[in-house]
Amino acid sequence: HCNRSLQLLSSCCQCQTISLRQFSQQLLYYSSASRISSSINEWRIAFVLGKPGSGKGTQGQLLASRLGLHHLSAGELLRSELKRLSDTPTGQDIANRMLTGKIVPSEITCRLLLDNMAASAVSSGACKTAASFIIDGFPRNLDNWLGWQGCCPPDSVSNAADLPANLSVAGVLLFDVSDETCLSRCLERSGSVGVGCRADDNATTLAKRLQSYSADTEPVVGEFQRLGLLHRIDASGGVETVYQLAKLACEKMRL
Repeated sequence: HCNRSLQLLSSCCQCQTISLRQFSQQLLYYSSASRISSSINEWRIAFVLGKPGSGKGTQGQLLASRLGLHHLSAGELLRSELKRLSDTPTGQDIANRMLTGKIVPSEITCRLLLDNMAASAVSSGACKTAASFIIDGFPRNLDNWLGWQGCCPPDSVSNAADLPANLSVAGVLLFDVSDETCLSRCLERSGSVGVGCRADDNATTLAKRLQSYSADTEPVVGEFQRLGLLHRIDASGGVETVYQLAKLACEKMRL
């Protein structure tokens, strides 16, 4: 790790074509990916986006369990991190952002995702084979997307010993549903007891989260559309109906 970081720093000093932010993001990738085996053939990733209450979490779990994919929820990882760091400035910052519907800095979310991707692959034995991941709730804005691109290995070192041979975004699933349906689903969820109930499922926070989606997430959705990566799913139907549509999209992405 130290040697690779020094090599990267030397390269940056010689060509001076990389920004400080890009450099820090690449160092973040190297530190987070330390447990990844060199024998990985390919990691294919599908991001899952949608408004709060669109069903992206439910569908992500179904796709993972039925198709044998790894499922990670950016929101759940952040909530776990919040509990772990509740008495620290970082934890308080995460809590404030989540309760006000704001987006957590990309550096934090990318680190959590990469760490947990590595842990998930190692624990399941997938570190020695190809692996496919469903990541829901990320990227939430263009900065998240740029941050992810900065964390992915550059072509010049993509076959390094501690990195997957190929880490690629296979596509993006967008679960499309109206604001009214989202509000109804989330408020119904907030009145339930169990794992589905969340502290931020209240009318005030939901309104802010929908505003954030419109202002922040819709632009990155447009970027994925431009790149030809977007698979738009009608999420207004029942769970099984929506799942079948999502499954077809996953098959097209070769997950």
